[in-house]
Amino acid sequence: MTPDPSASPVAGPEPVARPFPVFTSTEMLSDVFAALPGAYLLLTPELRIVAVSDAYLTDSGMSRAHLIDQYLLDVFPGPPGTPEGNTITSLLASLQQVLATGQFHRMAVQHYSLPHPTVPGDMVEHYWEAHNTPVRDAHGAVTGIVHSVVDVTERIRAEAQVREREVREQAALSAAENQRVSLLHLIEQTPAGVGILQGPEFVVEQADTVLGLIWGRSPAHIIGRPFFEALPDLQEHGF
Repeated sequence: MTPDPSASPVAGPEPVARPFPVFTSTEMLSDVFAALPGAYLLLTPELRIVAVSDAYLTDSGMSRAHLIDQYLLDVFPGPPGTPEGNTITSLLASLQQVLATGQFHRMAVQHYSLPHPTVPGDMVEHYWEAHNTPVRDAHGAVTGIVHSVVDVTERIRAEAQVREREVREQAALSAAENQRVSLLHLIEQTPAGVGILQGPEFVVEQADTVLGLIWGRSPAHIIGRPFFEALPDLQEHGF
């Protein structure tokens, strides 16, 4: 059967407009926040934890039930006079700054140890980079803070190992130089003719006054020069 080109096309069903999903419940928001690819906490202006990402749970070794609806500083205490106490003081200052200014704040690397995952009572040293980002409503008011952390413990340990190695190397160089200076001083005090030759060219590194008298040259004329350049006549005598 050949279709009639003059016939009006049959109208199909109108496409249904699908609105962009809107997260209308706290449960939906928590599910989305949990799936974020990073370690995040969502805090109220009163610093209570209302959402946490799965990555944060992995890094901290804590459970969601242990964190949700808790005051942040109750979950992460900081005894005064400890590195953890200093970290909590810095964290609180950063959060208060974000609430007051509505501006993102990046903290310096912070030290905060966490309980050992398998040894009760033991603590494991950790270092963290932390960022605090304001959450605003339609009117621009700060209604919360996204607190994000990155565990940089391995990087800090590697940097410390490099510094320690550099200190050891510098100490070894200083010790070698001190030994060299002591040896040269000893040579200068020796009543016999003593000299030090270095390398295939027999460069004269050190020669005392007595040796200079024996060679008929002042030490200043000899030191730093190849032996047979400074004393060419000695080569002819089988040296």
